[in-house]
Order: sequence, then C-alpha cells, then structure tokens
Amino acid sequence: MFLCPIQSCDRKRQASEQEMKDSLAAANFMKCAKSLYNTLYDDDVECYEPRVFIKYRQPVNGYDVTVMCLPYNYTYDKERETEIWGNALLYFEKEDNRFYIYNESFSDSVLYYVNEQEVRDNMILELDYLPKSKNEYLSHNSPFFFSDVDFDGEEELIINNWRCGTRYCNTYDVYKITNNEAKRLIVEPFNKIESHAEFDSINKTIILNCYNGHRESYYKKYKQINKSTSYQFNLITIGQPGTDRKFTTLSDIDMGLKPKDFPDTPLIKELLDLYNSAIILYSLDHDFNLAECFDWNLKEIVNKLDCSIISNDTIREYAQNYKKVILSILSKDTFSDSESTKRIVTTHDTFAKKIIECFHVTDDMCQIYDSVVTGSIVEVEKQIKNNAVKPLIDDIPDFNKKCLYTLGAYYSNYYSTPALAIKPLQELMESKQYSIYICEIWRIWKFISENEVDWLGVPEEEYSAMKIVCLKTILAQIIQHPNDIMAINQFMQLSLMKYI
Repeated sequence: MFLCPIQSCDRKRQASEQEMKDSLAAANFMKCAKSLYNTLYDDDVECYEPRVFIKYRQPVNGYDVTVMCLPYNYTYDKERETEIWGNALLYFEKEDNRFYIYNESFSDSVLYYVNEQEVRDNMILELDYLPKSKNEYLSHNSPFFFSDVDFDGEEELIINNWRCGTRYCNTYDVYKITNNEAKRLIVEPFNKIESHAEFDSINKTIILNCYNGHRESYYKKYKQINKSTSYQFNLITIGQPGTDRKFTTLSDIDMGLKPKDFPDTPLIKELLDLYNSAIILYSLDHDFNLAECFDWNLKEIVNKLDCSIISNDTIREYAQNYKKVILSILSKDTFSDSESTKRIVTTHDTFAKKIIECFHVTDDMCQIYDSVVTGSIVEVEKQIKNNAVKPLIDDIPDFNKKCLYTLGAYYSNYYSTPALAIKPLQELMESKQYSIYICEIWRIWKFISENEVDWLGVPEEEYSAMKIVCLKTILAQIIQHPNDIMAINQFMQLSLMKYI
C-alpha cells in the first residue's frame, strides 16, 4: 500500500533532477553562445546580426542537439530572403557527455531552401532532423551526422560546412569523440573532404576530386596505412578522372645508366656521369614540385634516389647535397616559404652550373648539330611541300634517310594531323638503329605527344624511358666509333634536353 507514494516521490525527484540538468545545460549553452556572439560581433556595428535558436526534435546518435545560428547579412549571395545560413554554435548532449562545436557555415536543405519565416533576432525553431541515408558516407542535406569515414568500425561526427567547397559544394569537418571530447581530425585527407569524395571500405581508400588553378580536374587517392591509428592515411596517387593516367614520382624509378653495363673507358664513364647527374637533378626538381603543388609527403620517395651511380666524386657530392637540402625542406610542415624557395633555387643552380662546367657543355655542340641536321630537314621539307618527292617512307632502305624523310613529312604537314606522326617516330626510336637525326626524332615525338593529350600530359617516366632507348643507341655508336664527334654531341645534347 506504500508502493505508489514511493514511486511517485521517486518520479518527482528524477523529474526535478532532469529539469535542473536541462536548466543548467541551457544556461551553459546560452552563456557560451553569448560569449561567441560577443567575440564575433561588436555590439556597436550597424549591421546587427539576428540570433536564431534551433532545437532538433529527434536525438541524433543519442545526442540532443541545440544550435545558435548567426545568419549572414550578405545580399549579393542570397538566393532567398528567408534562407538561414551563417556562423553557428552547435551543442551536443547525452547523459554526462556534452560538448560544443563551432561551424562557420551552418545550414541545411530545409533552412536554406524551404524556410518561409522571416528571420528575426531570438527566433526559435523546432525542426525535424534530416538524417543521412544508410548507403552514403556523406550527406548533402544534413547539417551534421555520424559516419565511419576512417574505416575503424566507429562512426565519427561529421559537421557539414554548407556551400563552402568548390562550385558551392559542401565541405566537411571530421571529429573523433573520445572521453567526452570532440577532437577534429586535421590530417589529410580529413581536412579536405568535399561532397564528391569517394570512400572504399574494402580497400580502405579515400578519393578526393579536386580542381587546379585552371579549373582542370584531378583526383587524390589516399590509403589507410595504420590500422591501430585508423585515421592515418597516405597519399598514394594523383591522377586524372576517367583515365588511367597519373602523376608519378621519379626518385623511386630506376632511370640511370649503370656503368657496369658499358665498357669501362674514360669517355664512356664521363658520358654516363653527365646523363646520370642530369636525371638526378631533374628527378629531385620534379618530385619537389609535386610535393609543393599537391601538399604531397614525398620524403620517403625522394630518400630512395641513389646518387652513388655517379662515379665523379665532385658531381656526386653536389647531387647528394641537393638531395639533402630537399629532404630537409620536405621534413617541414610547410615548405613554400620564401627562405625554403631561395635555398632550393640556389642549390639547384649551383648543381646545374657544376654539371655544365665539369663536362664542358657549350653552345657549340648545338651549333654543330643544328648546322648539319636542321639544314637537311629544311631541304626535304621544301621538296615535300613542292610535291617534288612523295615520302614513301616505308620503302626507303637507308635508315638515316628514312629518319630524315619522316621528320620532313611532319614539318611539311604531310600528315593530316600531327598525332599521326607519333607512331612512325616511335618505331624509328624503338628500332635501336643509329641516325644523326635521333635527337630531333625524340624531341619531336615528345613535343607532339605533349600537345596531343590534355593538361596532365604523358607521364614523365615514359618520356625518360624512350630517351634512354635513344641514349643507348647513341652509346652503341660511340663504343664502335669513339671519335664520332657528332654522336658524342648528340649524346650530350639529349642527356641535358629538358633536364638542364
């Protein structure tokens, strides 16, 4: 007979405790909200910002969520007068766990597109929460949601930054909630998530689709590297959407000419050192530029570059020093400061000048080559343009002449499109036969290939691989004819072409 009064008293006590907790939570929220408001806005400013208070009817992942939003007063970017979009303080609470999160671009599809109420100060809205679909990682419409974006089996809190991304898409802040604390992940790729990010839980990869300064698209692919710390991901690929073409590093690709594969003569050793020092210089430049442009951590890649392939002690020391400087700069959190740039430029120029000085590289090499090669090509070009000769290239038995007429056909616009010259030029190089026109063939093949594809270009290792084929062909000629000055000049010119 005493059970009902006891239960009634207990319910009253619990209700009273809950009301006190709610009251304290509300007071705490309002205090924090007022502090934020006073921090962001001066009471004396003429453009007074109204405060909109939002309470969601449904708990989200067990959290009761309240929001204070300070709508923007922009007029030039508004789609509707009644849209609600601005800075906000979000308050999450469940049991003994509560925290605040600031969002500089708060809204959702209802507040932005549907709300019809006139925005006024101290406006209170009670809204139904817009949940994320189960089959998606990111929600466009929800102002916040929970999703396992780092594949650790636990959902992170995702805050939607409304229309903050490329072409007005949304960006997202990712928070780990541990020990009653929400900690934002500021490491890649979680500091750059946009609406069109792609998640693969099977392969543990995340793809971010990006645009460069010319509005050309590319993607960055990240892969989980540490299961114990699931949010650690490495950038493994940068490429072009819809194709298999990618930006590639060079420091980890073996593009040197190894001395053990060639006769041990002073001339051959010197020529090999010239090429190897040039490719090392270029590889370091190329990979540093990739790291700088795409914020790509390439320290481990660059460290793989082997400078010991250079037999000349002096040049090898300059190569090792340049590598050391680049590694020291890549170790920094940021390496685009003026001091770092100055160190890179100075060390690069010093290394390049030492190569030119050590191997006696002069403009005379180009003049000798041009005087012989260019004159012949111009003459054939005139003949083809005047229909004085029909370039039946496949029927020409002499390889040197076949190379000359292939170049003449390209220069005279004999091919209906330049791209049609790529295959015959490549076949000439792949035949591994020597010609005094081999340098020009590689140069034109590379030029056409670069111009016949879009901005991403042909991967650098493809150009270098074909260059190595040509260099080995020239070396074979020099080994047989050590006094062939034209071949020696060709080798030196092709070794440095584009690299220095």
